[in-house]
Amino acid sequence: NCHGLGHAIKRKKILCALKKEKADIALLQETHLCDAEHAKLRRAWVGQVYFSSFKSNSRGTAILIHKNVPFIIDKNISDPEGRFILITGSLYGQPITILNIYTPNTDTPAFMSKIITLFNEHCVSFGVVAGDFNCTLNPTQDKSSQVPTTNPRSAKMLNSLTKEMGLIDIWRETNSSSMDYTYYSNVHNTYSRIDYIFIPKSFI
Repeated sequence: NCHGLGHAIKRKKILCALKKEKADIALLQETHLCDAEHAKLRRAWVGQVYFSSFKSNSRGTAILIHKNVPFIIDKNISDPEGRFILITGSLYGQPITILNIYTPNTDTPAFMSKIITLFNEHCVSFGVVAGDFNCTLNPTQDKSSQVPTTNPRSAKMLNSLTKEMGLIDIWRETNSSSMDYTYYSNVHNTYSRIDYIFIPKSFI
């Protein structure tokens, strides 16, 4: 979650940080860029950019693909509300689906159902659905203190649908007892993990 990429210096810093991490594919949320401004992300190591825009001061998602990654695009579904971007195509001759999400910070199980169902409809083989889900799946492991669960109905829907569709939280699968977080709340003075990467269980 970038919290805005409108400033040229911040864009450069983030792109440089991703390059240093040797990122092949990066999923960004809250880009806060219009359609034309997203083209500015196609710099240096970035060969392909897919995005959804809303307003220059809110939302926005983007998928950046390294210029050396031989991804061939087939379909690009861009949310006009700037909440998600889904792409399908092939990588090294194999089909792949990538869905990048920025979920509302309110309790919206209907949105959660919509995006997971969308991914399931388009994923024919390997796929990744990831991003800022704005909810905690397991309060015991995903929060630093036992305050009320963030957006509980959304979390319940996400848990239910991912299990039903055979998707797995791959970080938790490989870090079963770890406590690590992606967000800090000043209001509750607590850390939580609200960002996830799901893949089909059959690909573990």
